Amino acid sequence: MKLQTKGARGQDIYQKARVDRSDIIHLFDNQVLNAAPTTVNSFSDGPFNQSLPSGGWDEFDLILQLDSTLAPTSIEFFIEYSPDGGVTWFHYAQGLFASLIYDDTVVASGLNQVFRGVVAGEAMRVRAVALGTDGTNFFTFSASIQFARK
Repeated sequence: MKLQTKGARGQDIYQKARVDRSDIIHLFDNQVLNAAPTTVNSFSDGPFNQSLPSGGWDEFDLILQLDSTLAPTSIEFFIEYSPDGGVTWFHYAQGLFASLIYDDTVVASGLNQVFRGVVAGEAMRVRAVALGTDGTNFFTFSASIQFARK
């Protein structure tokens, strides 16, 4: 990305905006939420299985791929922060993250989305909760995080 500004004599000056990014951290890969489990979190489930190292970063991108089979009710995603290393978790209820919920009809044909949020603490996790699922009605999702520093 380039930023354009005017110099002292009116000439265009281009500056490259520098944004540092972390590697993409894959939290869940084709995770199924059916009768068991109906909830998962990246702190204790999935391949990452620890709190996300969010300290020192300014923003994050939540990258979601969602799909459903037959007719489960809904799936909701929570961004959570812990001030005590994962003992107590607090819901990040800022902007769209206050209620990031999907109805089955929205994701039935597959859905890929990215959301940006502001980092609010040192330890972070992503939690997913599904309702109305069973052995034949379920959600499948993949979730990743990428951090950015301005």
